[in-house]
Amino acid sequence: MDDTSKILWHPAFCDALQLELRDYSDVLTFEPEHQLNTEPLRIDVLVIKKPAEVVIKKNIGRIFRTHNIVEYKSPDDYLALADFHRGLAYGYLYCAIENITLADLTITFVVSRYPQKVLAYLREQDGKIVEQGSGIYEITGWVMPLQIVIAPELNSEDNLWLKQLRAGLDAQSLERLMKQALRQKSISKFRSYLQAIAQANMATLMEEYQMSAQTLEDFLVESGITAGIEARSEARGEARGEARGEARGEARGEARGKAAIARSMLASDFSLSDIAKFTGLTVAEIERLK
Repeated sequence: MDDTSKILWHPAFCDALQLELRDYSDVLTFEPEHQLNTEPLRIDVLVIKKPAEVVIKKNIGRIFRTHNIVEYKSPDDYLALADFHRGLAYGYLYCAIENITLADLTITFVVSRYPQKVLAYLREQDGKIVEQGSGIYEITGWVMPLQIVIAPELNSEDNLWLKQLRAGLDAQSLERLMKQALRQKSISKFRSYLQAIAQANMATLMEEYQMSAQTLEDFLVESGITAGIEARSEARGEARGEARGEARGEARGEARGKAAIARSMLASDFSLSDIAKFTGLTVAEIERLK
């Protein structure tokens, strides 16, 4: 999909963060868009660790204390110095409102672009920047523990979900991600993540549809982009028709399957041009499905 402005990256990021830290789901509570007060001041994700003495061994969570603020910049955005100061301000305000000490708080910035100006500023302020692994930079010498996570630099083996939360995935990476997603328990809870990945990489999905049709269908069903039941039924009917050599029945089944996908994509606010590219239907045919 060419226009990524409609992709809901922040809910997808919250899903990715929970997937990364799923081994600690019994001691971590995630609060998306935690509101600081009655004004529109919201933390992207607040992670609360209970009990406090539990040690998080996952690389992105080793820094965690009891209260952990996570600020996220989408792939088409960057961490400006003003954003960094705003994150710090959120930390101070949160401590004041919740009556906790700075020693109980950490702040993590997750970005897609190397924050050169922010890191230069930190060095000027005598902050010590220590790389704690691929893409994870801890800043010491401040009143609260800070870290900057650069998602594209993360290791795929350790941080698959955060690293791949972007557009431009190649076919191999996308199929691997789809298969890993489908292995997760209660993956439907992370629908925002699946939808963002599917929308951001629609061109690759279209190009590789024949390569792994069943995996793609399962992924689209879980992501909510297709209704699933009708598409799955049509796919089975199409397979049976092919086995019997019934070319005419196969064509009808394929057409109905395309129509089902098109209706679901219409319900998800995809543009007519993107639906046409994905399904092979004409814009006029799609218009008739409304």
